[in-house]
Formats: sequence, C-alpha cells, structure tokens
Amino acid sequence: MAFLLQLIVFTFFTLFLWKSFDYPFEVRLYPQVITLTGLTLVGLSLFQHLKQGKGTAPTEDVLRRARFYRISLILIAGIILGFLIGFLGSVLFYYIAYAYFQGERKKLPRNLLIGTSLTFFFYLLFGYFMGVPLFRGMIKIF
Repeated sequence: MAFLLQLIVFTFFTLFLWKSFDYPFEVRLYPQVITLTGLTLVGLSLFQHLKQGKGTAPTEDVLRRARFYRISLILIAGIILGFLIGFLGSVLFYYIAYAYFQGERKKLPRNLLIGTSLTFFFYLLFGYFMGVPLFRGMIKIF
C-alpha cells in the first residue's frame, strides 16, 4: 500500500512538473523547485522501498503512534516558532528536531551545520534570488 501511494505521489509530481513548462520562466521557477525537490525525495523513497524487498516486517502500531506524536510535536512547535521568529528560524528548527527524533542525537554539530546551511540556502533561493518576502515573525531575529 505504501508503494502504491508513493507511486501516485511520484506521478502527481511528474505531471505537475510537465504542466509547469506551459508558463513563463519567472512564474514557473518556484513550482519547479518545489516539484523537483518532491520528485527527488519520493524517488529516493521508491528506490529504498524496492531495495528492501517484501521480506520486511510491518511496523508495529506502537512505533507508528510514537512517530506520529513526535512529528505532530515538531509541526506544532515549528508553526509557533515560525510565528514568533519567522520562516528561517522555523526551517532551522524543523531540520534539527526531525534529525534528533530520527535518532541522530550524537551528531548534533553535523545537524546544526546542515540546518544552518539549509536555512542559508532557503534565504538565498527565496529571499534573494526570487525576491519572495519571507515572514519575519513577531520577534525580529532573522
């Protein structure tokens, strides 16, 4: 079932990318960046699914529930943080919290470096090159 859902999402992103070429370059740039990122992530997920094979045991309900609560907590805290300090702060928080909950607790310096790099990348891409006004939040830090 998960493989079918991934295949549907992959097809949707492919059709979305194909349809975006009908628009002028300036208009289609943002959707294409999002779509190519989505295609890459879903493609990697499909590859991992095919590489695993069918012999894997299904995830237990308790682990699923715990993962759901962790992701929900990350989303709620990220939205609140985004409202308080802005978009760039929430990007940094999302990555570091997600990496922490995925078991990367011992690699904190690496996660901080990657999170900071992602934040800088999003600032350059959206704030500088594309001129998208990024939400600054109530407390003007970023």
